[in-house]
Amino acid sequence: MKTDNGGARVAETVFDAAYLTAAFVIGLFLILRDGNSFVFGIAAIVLALGDSFHLVPRMLNGSARAKGAGKAVASVTMTVFYIIILRTVNCAPPLHGIIYALAAIRIILCLMPQNRWLAEESPRKWAILRNVPFTALGIIAAVLFALDSGRGIAICAAIFVSFACYLPVVLWAYKKPKLGMLMIPKSMAYIAILLLGFGF
Repeated sequence: MKTDNGGARVAETVFDAAYLTAAFVIGLFLILRDGNSFVFGIAAIVLALGDSFHLVPRMLNGSARAKGAGKAVASVTMTVFYIIILRTVNCAPPLHGIIYALAAIRIILCLMPQNRWLAEESPRKWAILRNVPFTALGIIAAVLFALDSGRGIAICAAIFVSFACYLPVVLWAYKKPKLGMLMIPKSMAYIAILLLGFGF
């Protein structure tokens, strides 16, 4: 059993390192391009930096406090990621206000002390609460990309996959830890979004 756990731990570490490296490298290449690709590049770097705060402590088997603080940072940067990529699609001014309001509510909820990020476990009620505006933001982003262009439809699908994998972890992973494996396709969906940023 210990060997299996050790193997899974190594596999998780290798995947996390590959994911962060891919996000950084793709981001750097995107930044070297013009137009919307540059915007996606900025989003990629923000995403990779934020996820580094979350994943590096896991890779190094850091303390619960370090992991919790990393989750808090990643929760904020994931929100910023969507705000940035939404700059590449057409959006009516009233909807802009809704998008920024949802992002602000999400970030404020993430920063509330009731989340107890530095504790061994964050209260599930707050995990659900802070993800309500984030999910609404994701739905709006998916719809706007779907309405934008052919490539936008592909980004919409990737956003849908990311949330379809992320929400079960938020809702039920405390009962079924193996659901945490869904974070792998969720991360791959983010990489797909970044790759689709080339020439969008």
